[in-house]
Amino acid sequence: MSKSLMAHLCSFYFKHLWRKPSSTEMRAKLEKVKNEEEPEYRIDRRYHFKNNIKTYSLGNMKYYVLNEHSDAKKTVIYLHGGAYVSQIMSAHWKFISKLAEATGYRVVVPIYPLIPYGNYKTAYRLLTELYKKFIKDDVILMGDSAGGALCLGLYLYWNRLELSLPYRTVAFSPWVDISLKNPEIESIRKKDPFLNIPRLTVCAEYWADGTEYKDFRLSPLFGDTSLFRNVTLFTGTDEILYPDLQDFYSLIELNPGCKMFVGEGMNHVYPLFPIPEAKQAFRQVLEAIK
Repeated sequence: MSKSLMAHLCSFYFKHLWRKPSSTEMRAKLEKVKNEEEPEYRIDRRYHFKNNIKTYSLGNMKYYVLNEHSDAKKTVIYLHGGAYVSQIMSAHWKFISKLAEATGYRVVVPIYPLIPYGNYKTAYRLLTELYKKFIKDDVILMGDSAGGALCLGLYLYWNRLELSLPYRTVAFSPWVDISLKNPEIESIRKKDPFLNIPRLTVCAEYWADGTEYKDFRLSPLFGDTSLFRNVTLFTGTDEILYPDLQDFYSLIELNPGCKMFVGEGMNHVYPLFPIPEAKQAFRQVLEAIK
C-alpha cells in the first residue's frame, strides 16, 4: 500500500518546518536549567478525556490513572517518548485516551524524571516502585521511542530483581541502542524527517550520566534478549532507529509471542500520528494486548 497523503504531509512538516537544534544549542539549553527544580507537569486544560482520570504522586513523581476502577484485570503502564528530555505531548494523550476507551483497561501514565533534572537511575527507581503497585494485575508495558526503550530495559531489570514480568510489552520505535553507532544509520539519515542525531547524542550523554552505553538499562539491544516474551514492536523504514530495531528483532523473533510490524515509508512512532496507517497499527496493538 502506498504512503497516504497525510503521512506525506507529516513528513514534510517535520522535515521542513520543525526546527532541529544543534548539539551546542541542546547542551546550552540543558546546562542553563540543570541546577533548577524540574517544572511541575500539569495536563493542558484543552485536553478532553472521555475516560475518568485521576492524579497521584509517588515520591516526587506524578502519575495519572485512566479507568481507575476498571473491572478488567489488565493495567497498561504507558511510558512516553521524547529523547528523555521532552515532556508528554498531546499526541501521546490522544493515543492513551483512545486506548483507554477502546479497551476499558486501567491505564497508568507516569511523568518520570527527565534530563537534566534526573537520569536513568532515578527513573528506574521510581518506575519500579510504581510497577509494584500494579504487579498483581496483568500489566501491559507500553511506550514509544525513549519510553519504548525504557519498557524493554525495565523488563530485563525486573527480571534481575526476580519480579513477576509484564503480561505483554508493546514498544513503538524504541531507542534500543543509545549510542546510535550502527553504520547503516547514515543511509537512512536523510530520509528521516523527525529524529535529530545531534540532539539525541547530547540527550544520551545526560541520561546515561557516565554509565557505559552498552548497559542494558540504557541500550536493551545489549541485554539478555533471550529473556523477552510477548513483545510487540513497531517501526518505520524511514527512521534512523530502524537498523538497530532490525538487529534487536533478529535476536528475539524466535522467542515466544514476539513480533514486529514494519511500516514501509513510515516515520518514527508513526502509530501515534493522525494518519491512516496509524489506524491499522492501533488495531494491531489491540490484538496484541487482548
